[in-house]
Amino acid sequence: MIPGMPASPLSLRVVLLSLGVALIVWPLVWFLLAAAQGVGTTLAGGDFIGVSLPLGRYPWALVNQPEINFASTRAGLWGYWLPSAMLAVVVAVCLPVFAPGSRRWGGELALLHVALASAVLGLGWAPALGCLDGPALGLERFFHVPSLVYVGGCALVGACGTSLTMIRLAGGLWHHSSPVTRRRRVSVVLLHGLLPLGFWLALTILLGWRPGPLPLAGVGTVLFGALGTLFQRVPRAELQRRDPPSTVRILLLWPFACAVLVLAAWTGAPQSGAQRGYLWGKPLASNNIRPEWRITPLRQGLVRPGQSERAWVP
Repeated sequence: MIPGMPASPLSLRVVLLSLGVALIVWPLVWFLLAAAQGVGTTLAGGDFIGVSLPLGRYPWALVNQPEINFASTRAGLWGYWLPSAMLAVVVAVCLPVFAPGSRRWGGELALLHVALASAVLGLGWAPALGCLDGPALGLERFFHVPSLVYVGGCALVGACGTSLTMIRLAGGLWHHSSPVTRRRRVSVVLLHGLLPLGFWLALTILLGWRPGPLPLAGVGTVLFGALGTLFQRVPRAELQRRDPPSTVRILLLWPFACAVLVLAAWTGAPQSGAQRGYLWGKPLASNNIRPEWRITPLRQGLVRPGQSERAWVP
């Protein structure tokens, strides 16, 4: 590298930092997808009482719904079925366009991975998982929206989001001494997008989940949009002098990243083949806890023996 020039997105230190940041940010975004549903239900008059975050099933907010037929109402549409996808759309599309650039690689990569995970997980992975039990199934059942239409629309918007994110990241290649070749442009998507996704898929399969072909097609569509865009060209980004991240900073990040990954594996693993859930509030008669789920109360006295088996399911 020429002295005084900013570090390239393809430099080894930047790639290592990017992967470490992704291992922290992607599980956080997975939780935020469920939290958006819980907050939406709370704003509609319900209660956000817990989460279920399986890596190979749709991430649910465990809620007490305000009324028995809430899932089929307009309030349920906007407060229960759609908040996760709406959050993912706003973050994936707006963040890479409007967020100011950071002077350090850590801040810039954290911002970009929030947008990238929102597109890949929130619009490619989760919607397809919801065809079995999630918004895709709920929208088809209560609002007559075909599951594949919903899943396909989310994947197309996600492809736009990943393209915007990768354009912003790959634009820095113009400020490096090496030529901006097609191979280098595509390598940005492979190293900063496909590599974290590979970790996510590998962990999901190692934990025992079998998501099926549709979620894989969803994330493939989302990443293919970025690959197709950068395969053609990438505009020159505004010059931002980010020095290579220090070795000490990377070494300090990776233990924390591994700890977050272990926590995500613990909360997202199946228990006896069933989905896990975690409660911090008391479930009422209108809760959305499935009878087959394994529920762990985070406070004593929240769930009496057999109570979850009597849960109401929309």
